[in-house]
Amino acid sequence: MPIGSEPRGRLQGRTALVTGGSSGIGLAVASRFVSEGADVTALSRHYRPEVDDAGAHFMAADTSEPEQMRAALEDAAERAGPLHVLVLNAGIASLDASRLEHTDLRAVERLVRVNTMGVLHGLAAMPPYLQDGASVIITASAATSWAFPGYMGYSLSKAPLYEMARHAAMKLGSRGIRVNTVSPGTVLTAMQPADDPEARIARVATCLGRAAFPDEIAGVYVFLASDDSAYVTGTDIRADGGWLDGLTEAHARTLLAGLDAGIDLDAGDGHIGH
Repeated sequence: MPIGSEPRGRLQGRTALVTGGSSGIGLAVASRFVSEGADVTALSRHYRPEVDDAGAHFMAADTSEPEQMRAALEDAAERAGPLHVLVLNAGIASLDASRLEHTDLRAVERLVRVNTMGVLHGLAAMPPYLQDGASVIITASAATSWAFPGYMGYSLSKAPLYEMARHAAMKLGSRGIRVNTVSPGTVLTAMQPADDPEARIARVATCLGRAAFPDEIAGVYVFLASDDSAYVTGTDIRADGGWLDGLTEAHARTLLAGLDAGIDLDAGDGHIGH
């Protein structure tokens, strides 16, 4: 757990549902919420014992199916009461989906079905199951802010989430319900291990010189779920370690070395790295 992130009971007595809650960022968020006193339901297509280890309640559902998403919200509210916090985090990635010259349309459609429509299904179904004053947090992506080889499909599936959040925040503000997005940068998960090209590039392309661990990102969700962010809605928090906010010396040396070696950065299989 990062320094200064010791549990302080900020979510004591609250109920939360986290989609994509059995691994990666979702699991880290579920675990942190439990440590802050929340009763957490972790929703995922597949059970993982880590959910039990985190102290959350597992629920199986596919967020890309609207009826399953609605039923999950209903079941979670019946089990623990109307939700104080809803985290729409479930998502997938595919780096091979979208080289411009031969886009894999089926792969992109699947990204949109899960990453875009899955969130829309949650937003459309959630109002009856939320407490007044609830917090809704959507996992977007810093990848929408920069072009990265092979990421077009993933980025386009995440980009609409900001507009969804703003509209939902406006619609539900009269009930005191806040809706925000979190845009993580490169995070080390099973979906993106340390030897992944993007994770390797994060060592030179971020101000902090590394990718993030899931628990470092989870703290942002705790802030948005708690009263600490009572006047924060319709906005985005970017947690990307300063990705390309400037050109670090290490990044500059790497780029210059590539140019000196005559490397064509546009060539290859749609990935950066070797």
